[in-house]
Amino acid sequence: MGCRLTPNIIYLPLLLFQKDTKKMMASAILFAITLSPWLLFNYYHTGDALTSVADSYAINFLFRRGVYENPFNPMDILAAINITLPLFLLGLKRKVKNIGEKEVILLLLFALTLFSFINFPLKYPRFLFHLVIPAAYFASIAANRFKNAAIIFSSVSLALLLFLLPAALLENPSIYQRMVSASDNCATQSNVWVPLNYYGRLAEPFPYMEAVDESINDGYRIVLLKYVGDPAYTSNATFLHTFPVIDETETYIVLGNADKCRAPEPYGKTFLQRQNEYYAKYKYPLNLTPIKALLSYSVPQKFA
Repeated sequence: MGCRLTPNIIYLPLLLFQKDTKKMMASAILFAITLSPWLLFNYYHTGDALTSVADSYAINFLFRRGVYENPFNPMDILAAINITLPLFLLGLKRKVKNIGEKEVILLLLFALTLFSFINFPLKYPRFLFHLVIPAAYFASIAANRFKNAAIIFSSVSLALLLFLLPAALLENPSIYQRMVSASDNCATQSNVWVPLNYYGRLAEPFPYMEAVDESINDGYRIVLLKYVGDPAYTSNATFLHTFPVIDETETYIVLGNADKCRAPEPYGKTFLQRQNEYYAKYKYPLNLTPIKALLSYSVPQKFA
């Protein structure tokens, strides 16, 4: 839920458009009621109610700025608006001369979503799902005006989505299944550790560059999908081949010492815990708590 809450924060300013103070308070209370079970869950399992929120902020923003950033791709916007684009533009055109408060709020949501997306270091297309709401609203205006054309267009678009796009867009799971079978049943660290867990291999996040040698000596198998840009050393073939290679194809590489095998265990550390341990061992102590992380715009630097 933490990774969902971070982009959803953009909805908070919209409460200011409620002119009735009672309605505004009711909305705030409903927001708190919806959020509180997850905060209590965090507190029960980690001792801090803000763990999930801080982890999301840290992994998507705090530790990414200036280190690993995705370039802005306008095609992501088109992918989010999807088949509603023509109707969205028609509906927007019809409302320009007679725009009301509702339309202003939806356009503000559209603008806030784009602003948030462009300024986030990691620009995953899923962060644009808020665009669906204003796109659907303005598309419905055009659909009501051009009913027959809208029905034909929507039917053709839906057919394309159902029969043509899934094969092109859905990732083939066989690559992960091959990666699972390629490495023996030892503790595994990977840059695709979540899919590997899904396909039956207990896995942990990849080691940082300074810790690769230590992980191999500890009996880990390091499984890296080459076309995933994180960590950066995945594309550094010279660096990777300074370590023993168990298996390698065009799409992945498995590093490890065949004579050492650490027993796999479920991974339960938070991202902040992992960062605190890494910085304390290889750089300088951070001691970031969830609240300290949320109040930081950049990673705190060591002061002499």
